[in-house]
Amino acid sequence: MSMFYDLEIDRMKSAREAFYKYYQFPFTASAIKTYSTDGDLRVFDLIYALIEGKLELASTGAEPLFQAAWYYNYSAIDKLNGKFNFPCLIIYLFGAHIGFAGAVWTDTPHVQVLCPVLPLFYHQTDTKMRERAARCFGAAKKAIIRKLKILYERLDFERDPPINFESSPSEGLEHLTLP
Repeated sequence: MSMFYDLEIDRMKSAREAFYKYYQFPFTASAIKTYSTDGDLRVFDLIYALIEGKLELASTGAEPLFQAAWYYNYSAIDKLNGKFNFPCLIIYLFGAHIGFAGAVWTDTPHVQVLCPVLPLFYHQTDTKMRERAARCFGAAKKAIIRKLKILYERLDFERDPPINFESSPSEGLEHLTLP
């Protein structure tokens, strides 16, 4: 990952190999209809983790976080049934930086950056940055392996949702009035 790459495809191949070697994340470049991801993890054709990268920030027409958010949106929209909110971890890379974001469906898709973008060129004696990076990578590993994958594997689309997402938040509150 610390090399210079002329092509995004080579950089992302190296990133997928590194994530597999060190974290056992088998990211696979695949298609979502007419779009191609740099890598994703799926259960039952449902994406629970995405990786998207660029050679540099602002070097192409789309930024990696927004492009991954679009892929997430596009992959989940056909599967929406009011019974599940499709959480997904997004890992985005640009230049010598990495970021982590979470995505989830409520009534619309929501994407939230989970930690500051991490520079991958910090000095080995910078213990604060090393600790921050270790915590972010550790949290990503826990989220993907111990939580999201298991959640998706146990998914039951026949079960009724515990909350009716179709109703308005103010429904049933007609008796409350403001002074």
